[in-house]
Amino acid sequence: MIDLHTHTAASDGTYSPAELMHLAAESGLEAIAVTDHDTISGLAEAEQAAASIDVELVPGVEFSCKVEVGTLHLLGYFIDCADPGLRELLDGMVASRAQRNPRIISKLNELGYEITLDDARVHASSQLISRLHIALAMVQKKYVRSIEEAFGRFLGDDGSAHADRGEPMPQQAIDIIHGAGGLAVAAHPVHFRASNEGQLTARLRELADFGLDGVEVWYPEHSVDLTDQLWRFCRKADLAAVGGSDFHGSAKPHIKLGVGRGGLNIPLEILHRLKSRLDRC
Repeated sequence: MIDLHTHTAASDGTYSPAELMHLAAESGLEAIAVTDHDTISGLAEAEQAAASIDVELVPGVEFSCKVEVGTLHLLGYFIDCADPGLRELLDGMVASRAQRNPRIISKLNELGYEITLDDARVHASSQLISRLHIALAMVQKKYVRSIEEAFGRFLGDDGSAHADRGEPMPQQAIDIIHGAGGLAVAAHPVHFRASNEGQLTARLRELADFGLDGVEVWYPEHSVDLTDQLWRFCRKADLAAVGGSDFHGSAKPHIKLGVGRGGLNIPLEILHRLKSRLDRC
């Protein structure tokens, strides 16, 4: 079994890249993709750890993209970390995130919640501070009962403390991933906020026209119906079907590496098919 969507302490996960690789080995996985948010800083450590264990590392990244409705994240697989176009985009996104965090904190303060950037920094294992770390600080201060509540009420796209940041357009992100020699895959389409299958497929067709290579079909939050819809679309549009847990460690304790909430089991054959698509590019 494999897991093609994981996060480390280089972004908003709680395991170091090396710890994640060893956990994958202990969990009996044959391969995992490290796909940290807007950073590739953990890949070198993950690669070094992978060399000493029997787990294949797929070098990856996860981009947030600018869309009018819902949320769009793109997973980039098999990327060349030295690619200048990729590095330029990532540097810009890190800078943009650093500018957004104080705006979020300011809005929370205006709403009456006494929270600082240092409160969020306590929960970050690297210099990168994300909305998840702010959410964890809000839980610790008992302003909310859960991370989900923090995002639903305050930090999500419709939240009262939401702040935009510089995100690439979908076409730009796909082009950057391709320029780095990688494959671009639409992550967790459940967050597209499509109200029916027609809206879902229209969104995916648009991304396919931009050069999308695949779709994350198997995901812990996907219903059986949504999984079937995505699988059918991939077959019809000749796109790769992939899957992953979106593992974050203790930041999302209900999600386990490789199995999600318990029923997510992605066979190694999915990775073989993904590699065959890479060979066709």
